[in-house]
Amino acid sequence: MRNYPGKKDGTVYRNREVHYCSQKFTNFVRSIVFWTLLAVSLGTGSQVMAGDSSAEGPRILPVDEQDLPEHLKQLKNSNPRIARLNIIRTMARHPELHKAWSKFAGYIIRNSTLPDRDRELATLRIGWLCKAEYEWSQHTVMAKAVGVTEAEIEQVILGSTGNWNEFDRALMTAVDELHTSSSITDVTWRQLSSHYSEQQMMDLVFTVGQYTLVSMALNSFGVEIDEGYSGFPESSMKEPGITAN
Repeated sequence: MRNYPGKKDGTVYRNREVHYCSQKFTNFVRSIVFWTLLAVSLGTGSQVMAGDSSAEGPRILPVDEQDLPEHLKQLKNSNPRIARLNIIRTMARHPELHKAWSKFAGYIIRNSTLPDRDRELATLRIGWLCKAEYEWSQHTVMAKAVGVTEAEIEQVILGSTGNWNEFDRALMTAVDELHTSSSITDVTWRQLSSHYSEQQMMDLVFTVGQYTLVSMALNSFGVEIDEGYSGFPESSMKEPGITAN
């Protein structure tokens, strides 16, 4: 430690040294605070939780079956099970919006170039990330109908860290990337496009976008799970969101 003589009597004092040490300590504390905040920020980003903003109950009540608008009365006659769903009867509160949205949703479900299995895996993953329990309840049934196993549905919760082959892991990663940054990275794009056509890549992005939109509506409107359907698995101790790698 350096000593500094006094101006008159030559006594040694350490004011400058104390000041110097104080500055070093202050800078050290600032550094710790900075890196701590950065770590917290990155940690929060890796979890990407949707928060607790979902409605506690229905904010928009489903229309009674006898009060369905005309276009849904036709659906009830041809497919009464679909017409009874809470999401359909909730959207019935806004017939023009429902008709416009149904065209796009119909394309994603029936006419998309994506394999049915891949579409349902992507849908389940984005439903989990968005905490859309209604979406999860519907698409676990739809996923099983196109060959997705119960074990695979459980792996969806783990995302890309689950027990997947290389392609399915890239699919999970793509959904996570779209959810967190609204874009698929170059690495993931190359992995998927080695199997997917250009149109399939486009359909994947629009599928994730469609069910992100649906999740927002379901959570905000407070649409309740239909009778006979199951929500998120009780056995899972994980909170919906992206699990850190």
